[in-house]
Amino acid sequence: MTLQEQRMEHIHTWQASGLTKADYCRQQGLNVKTFSRWFSAFQLSKQPVKPMRPELRQANMIERLPKVAISQGQRWPIMRRRK
Repeated sequence: MTLQEQRMEHIHTWQASGLTKADYCRQQGLNVKTFSRWFSAFQLSKQPVKPMRPELRQANMIERLPKVAISQGQRWPIMRRRK
């Protein structure tokens, strides 16, 4: 069994146990912070992440900015400062 599979087995066993992370880790001899890091990585791996193409991200950002009416009916986005 690979290290990743061992970690997943611990996560699934903990979820089925009904114990708190601290109690499960104490029983298994695991460090709670290490186990929490494994669980966080597990949660992130379940969420599909589709990176947006840069040109779409830029276009999408500009569309959401408020617009100001200028003479001759043109509309221009108001650029906001980033904090």
